[in-house]
This record gives sequence, C-alpha cells and structure tokens, in this order.
Amino acid sequence: QLDSVPRDVREVKKALEGQGFNVETILNPTKQGMNDRIEQFIGDYGFEKNNRLLFYYSGHGYTQERNGRQFGYLVPSDAPNPLTDEKGFFRKSLKMTRILSWAKEIESKHALFVFDSCFSGSVLRSRALSVPEDISYSTSKPVRQFISAGSADQPVPAESVFRPLFIRGINGKADLDGDGYVTGVELGMYLQKVVPTYETGQTPQYGKIRDPYLDEGNFVFQIPFKKIIPTPQNTDSRKNWVENKEIRVGSMNILYTGETENGIPNGHGTSIFSNGNKYVGEFKYGKQDGQGVFSYSNGDKYLGQWKDNKIHGQGTYTSQNGNKYIGDWKDNLPNGQGTHIFSNGQRREGEFRRG
Repeated sequence: QLDSVPRDVREVKKALEGQGFNVETILNPTKQGMNDRIEQFIGDYGFEKNNRLLFYYSGHGYTQERNGRQFGYLVPSDAPNPLTDEKGFFRKSLKMTRILSWAKEIESKHALFVFDSCFSGSVLRSRALSVPEDISYSTSKPVRQFISAGSADQPVPAESVFRPLFIRGINGKADLDGDGYVTGVELGMYLQKVVPTYETGQTPQYGKIRDPYLDEGNFVFQIPFKKIIPTPQNTDSRKNWVENKEIRVGSMNILYTGETENGIPNGHGTSIFSNGNKYVGEFKYGKQDGQGVFSYSNGDKYLGQWKDNKIHGQGTYTSQNGNKYIGDWKDNLPNGQGTHIFSNGQRREGEFRRG
C-alpha cells in the first residue's frame, strides 16, 4: 500500500492546472484499466500536432535483469508480487517497452513521461547535456522525454520527496538559465541534483528517447509566477530569501538575489556582476556550487555543474562565435570525455586533458 499516492495526485494535478494543463487522473487502476485509459487519453489528445502531453505516474516500479539487460515495469493494482508469482506479475504488469511504443505512436510534438517510482531502462540516460539555447528551437522540434525518481536498485520512499520537488521545479526552481521557462532537460538536471540531498537513497534519471526524429526538442513549462516554494521537509529556519543584496568579491560588486544562510548565499540564487556577467543557479556557503548557468558579457554561455566557483563536472559551454564544448570539466577546463563542435560543423570527440 502507498497511502501517500492520492495526495501526490492531488498536489501534482493542482500544480499542473496552475500552468494551464487540462488534467485527467486515474487511481488504483488494474492493468487493463491503466492500458485502456492511456490509450483513450492518447486517442483524445495525442494526434493534434501542437498539443503537449504529460504522463505522471506515482506508484510501484520494478526492474528485472535478463541476459545482461534490464527491463522496467510499472505495477498496476492487480499485479501480484513478482517475488512470489513471477509469471502472474509479467501477465499483469505494464512493460516499459509498451510505454515506449505509445511514445512513438503519439503524433503531438512534445510528450514528457515522469515516473515517481524506482525504474531502470536504457531510455533514461543523462550523459549528454546539449541544451538548445533558444526556447523557440526547443518548442519547434519534436521530443519524447523521460524522468524517473530513482534507478533500478533504489527503492522510492512511501512518502514522496520527488513530488514536491517536481512541483517546485516546474514552478521556477528548475529555471537554471533564468529565462522564465523550465525545459525538460533543466527539470531533469534540477531533480537529479536536489533529490539526493534529502538522503532518501534516490538519484533521479532523465533522458530522451533514442530516436533521431524525436530527440531534438525540449518539453517546456512556462513559469506562471515568481515565488518561494517551501522545501518538502522541515525548512531550516536559518535560511532566508533576499532581494538585491550587495556583495563585494575582490574588486567587483555583485548584486545577489536568492536564498541565504547566516547572511551568505546558500541555495538557489542569481548573481549579477559589475562587469556584466550573470550566474543563475545553486550556491554553497557563498560559492557557485551545483547546477547553474553563467552568461558572460561577451556573449559566451555555460550551462552545467560548478564546484567552489569553478566549472567542474558535466556541462556545455557555447562561445559567441558558435563553437561549443559538451562534456566533462575540471577546474574551469575541459577534462575527461567530451565533444568540441566548431561553428563550421567540424567535430572533435574523445578524451580531453586540462583543456
């Protein structure tokens, strides 16, 4: 039994309706009921080109490994325990391959599948962080995107941490580049970074379908309002939200808006530098640390991970001249597996060391 699921459904429904979505719900469906309802939903809405379809599942998930491959399943209400009735479970469970088949049948431009359950499948990969800069490009290209609350070996807690963070993300916290929109990639990056901080043992997975005709665009949420959304667990009373706080770093003045702890930037915020540079993202004890976007005054832009005020981890750097590097970074330099794409279309892929 998952007693928190009805609340998850109510809260997610309310958040999506606040963004203008038409929301339909189904509780405790059998396999046949779930199958019929999804097919009816696709029939009603999935064949109009400019529709956006979002599927949100809160419940049990299951992963089985066979012949070195992992297969994911959603668990309807009439599915028996796979540990005691394996054949019965396979007859009554909903295979991820069926979800992928539906994803390809849909003719609407954008579809996002969100699973608040443990799940593993080859469709969920977060390696590539190539994010189109222009929101009009994101909305013009077709896409099928997936986000899960955890991977195969990570049981999801009965009281969901994923659900309130999902809502927090689409309402603005996942707007990593500060453009007023939350893309599916930004939402996946945000959830993958923030959910593990609540020590539930979960690491969300995200990715796009492996289909060259359905992987160019981005599902897009428009932030309906600007407000602070409370954390899903006890809020630290030392944390505050400040508007336009002047900070002096070296020879530069910085205008900071965001979360602080004991007067120091800590959490999500925005820094505008006196030289015209801008950072939107996560801070840790006064330093850029976590996921963030840095826009340089010369037109360059970096989207990805930071550590101790340095580009460190995975990210994408786009130069104003059109050159782009996508991959691993260390101490502000490309370092590890990456791809350098030049403005003339040439590419350099492989291992990078110290730039």
